[in-house]
Amino acid sequence: MATNPEARIRTDQAQAVAAQVQGQGSALNAIGGSLSSFFGTAAKTAEQIGDIEHREELVEIERQNQARQQQGLADQAMGRERDPELSKFQAYKGAYDVAVADTAANKMARDLAVKLRDLPNDGSVDPHAAATEYLKQEIGPGTGDAAVDGRMVYSAKQKADLLVAQKREVIAQTAEANIAETITNDVTGKMLSQKGVTSGQAEVWHKQFLDLTKGNVPAADKMFESALGNAIQNDGHAMSTLAALRESGYAKRNPDSYLRLSEKAFHQTNKVKSFRAAEEVQTLNGEYTATAAEYYNAGLPVPSQVFLEFMNRAKVIDSNHGVGQSAFPWMNGGAFRQSMQKQAAVNTILNTLNGVQATGDLRQSVNETGTELGSEIKKNYVAASAQWIQQNSQRFPELNRNLTGAGLPQPLASVGTAKEYGRMLASPKEQSAFAYTVDDTTKGIISSGLMGSDVNETIKAVTLLNEVANGPNSDLMLKGLLGDKEQARFDVIRRMAATRDIETAVRATVSDKDVEAEMAREQESGTVNFPRLLKDPERKQTDIDADIQSRAGERLKERIGRDDWFGELNSNISGAALKSLNLSIADHLREQSRTLKGGTKPDLNAAIDFAVKKTYQSFVPLPLQGNTMSLVRDPYGGLGRSPDKEIATYNGTKVYSGARMNIAGKEEDPLETFMKIDRKAIHTLLPAFLGDREDTGSAESVYLLPPDAKSGLHPVMKPGGEPLILAPGAKTTFRNAEGKLEDLEIPKDRKAAFEFLSAKLPKGFFPLEGAGGVFRVQYGYRLRTSGEEVLKTLSKGRDDTKANILSATRPVQFEPTPITRERWRALEKK
Repeated sequence: MATNPEARIRTDQAQAVAAQVQGQGSALNAIGGSLSSFFGTAAKTAEQIGDIEHREELVEIERQNQARQQQGLADQAMGRERDPELSKFQAYKGAYDVAVADTAANKMARDLAVKLRDLPNDGSVDPHAAATEYLKQEIGPGTGDAAVDGRMVYSAKQKADLLVAQKREVIAQTAEANIAETITNDVTGKMLSQKGVTSGQAEVWHKQFLDLTKGNVPAADKMFESALGNAIQNDGHAMSTLAALRESGYAKRNPDSYLRLSEKAFHQTNKVKSFRAAEEVQTLNGEYTATAAEYYNAGLPVPSQVFLEFMNRAKVIDSNHGVGQSAFPWMNGGAFRQSMQKQAAVNTILNTLNGVQATGDLRQSVNETGTELGSEIKKNYVAASAQWIQQNSQRFPELNRNLTGAGLPQPLASVGTAKEYGRMLASPKEQSAFAYTVDDTTKGIISSGLMGSDVNETIKAVTLLNEVANGPNSDLMLKGLLGDKEQARFDVIRRMAATRDIETAVRATVSDKDVEAEMAREQESGTVNFPRLLKDPERKQTDIDADIQSRAGERLKERIGRDDWFGELNSNISGAALKSLNLSIADHLREQSRTLKGGTKPDLNAAIDFAVKKTYQSFVPLPLQGNTMSLVRDPYGGLGRSPDKEIATYNGTKVYSGARMNIAGKEEDPLETFMKIDRKAIHTLLPAFLGDREDTGSAESVYLLPPDAKSGLHPVMKPGGEPLILAPGAKTTFRNAEGKLEDLEIPKDRKAAFEFLSAKLPKGFFPLEGAGGVFRVQYGYRLRTSGEEVLKTLSKGRDDTKANILSATRPVQFEPTPITRERWRALEKK
């Protein structure tokens, strides 16, 4: 067999040296310059030719190595011995050895799988020890070739570890089934021997099932219900079991399960058999009717816990006298089911708040539990919010101190309760669980407080709403709380409060209806009568608007610090941001007029400085098409503006708002990261997004839509308003790490497609599954500084603060004698 020629090594080209001319005069200098230029060009050309030849030789060597590698794989697959001539080439020998080692490892893995399958599942034999012993026997002393043996041992061990893990999972599942059977037998034994169970025993059994399911509450409830239901044999068992479930709190937490157990335990009905029985029935029915009337008058059904107490008393009467359930009409009149459904719906909201479901989104939680809420969310708000506030007494101390007799919160009982209630509604967790809404009664309480003539009630209502306005998703939440008129008044008071405190702003608004009306018109139209506010009626409105745009634009540029992307104020700022800027200028001019002496004109520059600072703090950057940016309202409530206040985390990457930050003494600009790095990365990876394989368009055409307040992610767009969408099962052109284009099929399976795209997309880009099963690519501003550096910076800041607090201070030096008036004047002169 002919052998391929050995690779050659070429030395560097000799460096040409320009000729030197010695002499005097301009002629000799000219000749010298010409010759120098000639020889220098010749040398450079020779060097370039040499480089081209060297690259061609390297390409040829690579082709030869690929051919040898393929030959090595083919020889091993055909069972041929290793070619002695080709074995001196590493490409051939390495490929042949790897194939030999992998073939041997695969055979050992197949045999090991059979041996592990035959091991007992009771855990009496350690699968890891069995696998280790088997590999030792099979590998023995090895082949004698270190390269082959190393690869074979490594590959075999990797496969063996996977098989051992699978066997251990089977053993664990068997053990879980055995433990569940043991607990169930214990329940049955205790029930029969004690003629019932206690609440303490019920709690222990439920905890055992909870431990068995590793904290999965629905799964533990199902096992618990099954064990108890199978153990109940008579009325005594039923009475003690249901009492234990009520006392332990299980009945309230899972009323559907309690109902099923109750109906199973008490299924026989009898008629009234004695006068005493009739008397007890009549007394209980009368008490229930009176209690139910109290709750119905408040617009609420009887709470499940109260209903369960009455139902238990009815069961006792039935058990003692055999009266049957028909003796208690309220049990069969739908009230019981209504109460259970009410608590189940409330529990869905509470479970969402407590993170029991797999997702924090209420509508998804509804799907998981099977509870039909839909438009019923508002009906369940009062009960759910009341229970949530009571469960979190440390977080809501004022609200808990001011509950009504029925246990309901009073949002406007005091400024403290208003602030706590507003913070609750400003929390993304509560917003999601309550679907950005409250019930009509709560909405009416807030609206009446805001619009009424009682200044104190208005102050409390504004305090509540101000907390909501300062949080994330404020626009959505305020829309669920206020009508148009209420929103207009709150906007006016909030604008006034920007230059003074809330109480002063409320009193000024209530006392001056003309100013309130004027500010409301400004809020609606976005137009401000600046000549009147500046006390300069001779000056044209258009001239003032142009002056404001010029000055505010320059100062906003200085504060933003992004001259490359931020151009003119009226073209590179959103309508909402421009409106907010003008209204803030107007607010500051009004405040100046209130405090200035008569005849003094307000300072427009001071008003612009105030408005620019407020706008910068209330808006976040948004990349537009080309090298431009805009400002849009910050939906995150101030989150994402510092390294330790990220909006969310996806696949280990923290997402921020786009504001610049100082990290470890250097400035980091997430917007710049997108404009200069990340949008080029997505354009490079997916060249066909903006065009096709030949004409890939320009990365500067990639832009973002305003962010989603909940996720902090921006949809990625291209000209024409088309989003970046990737569909499972579709063939898509990607550019690989070597810069080559390749057409790859996205997996059809949703989970596999998500993992495939997550691995492919550059940092900062995330696949989010949308309608129709397609994935919409979205972007989140990120930090290039590593997590370790960010943590180090934050830790140093905390350490410096602590050291400053703990540092020794210089003791105060007291004068030995009192300071007289004359001595004090002398000290003043010094």
